[in-house]
Amino acid sequence: MTTAITQRLKDNSETLRQRLTSLPQAPGVYIMKDVDGNVIYVGKAVNLRDRVSSYFTQSAQASLKVSEIVNRTFDFEVIKCENEVEALVLECNLIKFHRPRYNIRLKDAKNYLYIRIPFQDDFPQVSYSRSAKPDGATYFGPYTSAESLRQVVKTLRQMIGFRTCSDQIFKRSRVCLDFYMHRCPGPCEGRIKKEAYREGLQQVALILSGHFDDLTRELRSKMKQASDALKFEEAAKYRDILRAIDKIAARQKVVSSKSSTYDVLALARIDQDVMIHVSYIRDGRMIGGDNFLMESTSGEQDHDVLRAFILNYYSDRSNLPPEILIPYDISDAEALSRWLSEKVPYSVRIYLPQKGPRRALLLQAIETAKINLEQQRLQRDAKYERSSGGLKKLAEYLGLEAPPKRIECYDISNIQGTSATGSMVVMEAGQPLKQDYRIFHIKLTKGSDDFAMMREVLLRRFSRLERALRNTHKKENGNDSKDSFAKIPDLVLIDGGKGQLSAAVDVLQKLGFGDIPVFALAKKHEEIFAPGSENPIVLDKNSSALFLLQRIRDEAHRFALTHHRRLRAASSLASPLDSVKGIGPRRKKLLMSKFGSLNAIKDAPIDELTAVGLSKSLAFRVKEVLQASLGGE
Repeated sequence: MTTAITQRLKDNSETLRQRLTSLPQAPGVYIMKDVDGNVIYVGKAVNLRDRVSSYFTQSAQASLKVSEIVNRTFDFEVIKCENEVEALVLECNLIKFHRPRYNIRLKDAKNYLYIRIPFQDDFPQVSYSRSAKPDGATYFGPYTSAESLRQVVKTLRQMIGFRTCSDQIFKRSRVCLDFYMHRCPGPCEGRIKKEAYREGLQQVALILSGHFDDLTRELRSKMKQASDALKFEEAAKYRDILRAIDKIAARQKVVSSKSSTYDVLALARIDQDVMIHVSYIRDGRMIGGDNFLMESTSGEQDHDVLRAFILNYYSDRSNLPPEILIPYDISDAEALSRWLSEKVPYSVRIYLPQKGPRRALLLQAIETAKINLEQQRLQRDAKYERSSGGLKKLAEYLGLEAPPKRIECYDISNIQGTSATGSMVVMEAGQPLKQDYRIFHIKLTKGSDDFAMMREVLLRRFSRLERALRNTHKKENGNDSKDSFAKIPDLVLIDGGKGQLSAAVDVLQKLGFGDIPVFALAKKHEEIFAPGSENPIVLDKNSSALFLLQRIRDEAHRFALTHHRRLRAASSLASPLDSVKGIGPRRKKLLMSKFGSLNAIKDAPIDELTAVGLSKSLAFRVKEVLQASLGGE
């Protein structure tokens, strides 16, 4: 922090302390903000005055995290609630909305998949979702392994057919290939009644919830009824489903002879790394488990991390277990239980088992968490060693003073100058930094001049850097910015040969960044070109440094090409009608639906165009534009 900001915080600290005495002694949520108004921490309190005041005591500030929060807090807000459960819900929502820096959160929670089934629809579509939304649908998950989840869905479709097509395709009322492959019963054409379709989906829900026993009993009963009625084909279908379920159930570990359903939470910590393992017990069987890495856990007690996980993980789930086993007592377990119980039509209990089989299973889950965390650390360390070694070698080969921390690579994608796109991809410490990737739509360069396009991209990128540094008045502060364009690269890599390299060097020198090392990597022979050198640098084909350069170069090419293809696809869908003022997507769709083609619209009489809702003047403009674009009278 700058001296000016530090002084503002110091001057304001006494004001904050004076405000504490006016806080209510009631449940609620408190929100800490920094000098720029950004939310840095959200917390729940049974007594707002006592809880917020506790941050400003010397004993509390012995904790590094609390000390940082207090030192950065310029303002705070409180929201009074009726009770602790209401405060708990509000705390959860605010953390998810603001994602404060100092709150414990699920790491990369957006990567986990859910299965979504909207049972409120007549013929529900089974689909994947990256989040559980309050839209009335039932969500199963989250699942950390997308590959395993997709395999489960594939198996379920072979056992019990259901639709996965979008609502738009479903409304066409025509069966597709899935019907003939027996993966969908064809509800779009009315090949199955609503009741029978929903019955199949209820079976899918039971399997996804791990309730094999209930479903097995039901299917055995139906198989017997079909057999007794001499409906042998129907009975054989139930038999095949039962066999498939038996195979799935046989792989699950039996942990109880009783039909019990609960989740087991276990926590493992090594240094600053924290992992929580969740074991799923359904009808007395362990049907699987998931591992979750936590972030912002520095200085936090294990029971606080566990509480934050419960708040994050279970807030969006609709298929809650009636019991959740935890490895530590947490202060507001009762409030958390009441909060979760309000989501479902039964009671949810959170507790620490003291003895018996559940205690043994909890200890086993803790060992599993420790093993998984150690494996994850070993994998990460090995990955870092490979990247670190490659960066050191790269610095040696290129004559750099130190291994480059931040590498930026640039590529151009175009076909004869159309929809030309430039990409900037970034690696930090040898790993992709995707939030800093950028796309440049070529605006000034005409034709297919790759050198000029590269010059345009670099000019725009480093002009942004120049402005950012000018605004901070200190060049070294550039790397502290959250803006990718305000960060100074340690190495610039150009996808191309000497021509692209020359363009890059020229731009960097003109903007005052000639001290940034810049090289080009030519794909044909994997040669590295350096400024002012006639002979290329050729690395060993098995060199870790070359692998590193190839990774970032290929990523830049992929990133540019992906966006270039999107632009081409969008331009191919463009229509002369788009240029007519008064013709939007709805009217364009209406015209194409009525007349079938642009030529038919062009040739249509004015009165036919006005019959579909166009004014006479708009109809004349439409015909005028189409005649100019397509030709004809």
